[in-house]
Amino acid sequence: MNSVVDKSEQENVQLMTQIKQGGEAALKTLYGKYAGALLHQVQKIVSDPEAAEEILQDVFVKIWKKADQYDENRSRLFTWMSQIARNTAIDTARLVSFQRNKETDSIDTLVNIDAQLPGKAFNKIPDVGLQQVIAKIDPEHRELIEYLYFRQYTQKETAEALGIPLGTVKTRLRKAISILREILTPEQMLFLMGYLLS
Repeated sequence: MNSVVDKSEQENVQLMTQIKQGGEAALKTLYGKYAGALLHQVQKIVSDPEAAEEILQDVFVKIWKKADQYDENRSRLFTWMSQIARNTAIDTARLVSFQRNKETDSIDTLVNIDAQLPGKAFNKIPDVGLQQVIAKIDPEHRELIEYLYFRQYTQKETAEALGIPLGTVKTRLRKAISILREILTPEQMLFLMGYLLS
């Protein structure tokens, strides 16, 4: 084995050990190291740039949640992460196709149906109590979270619904994320980002 590759893999194992212990900094390091390569994997299946970025966020949520399942004796870390990325992209593509076919249904109906789908990529944050959290922030940012998370609108759709420029949505979203980071845990934020950045 190449010594450089071997050293890199040892560093990966150390990062995963830290992530298994809840190390947020290790997860950020892993993201910085592999986000580009995993995004490339996702884009082989989902070509839309915004959708691919959203899927990438979900991939790292799964890496965080499934860290205990990684076994360095069975596969290299990148191989394991690539499989998660591929499966997530496929599941999401299927879900998006399903939702487009059902776009005349109400949001409540979609949520109920989606919950029954096997391998569903996007799940609501479990036990976050997000409604209680956003009740504490100002109405302007609360309304934004309402559209992006609870109604599952994209940023563009939210701008159209609120009658404001897309740039304003992005500016307000940055502020809302900054506020929420002070309230939510890193894991909760990772879940939430997949919706807010769509």
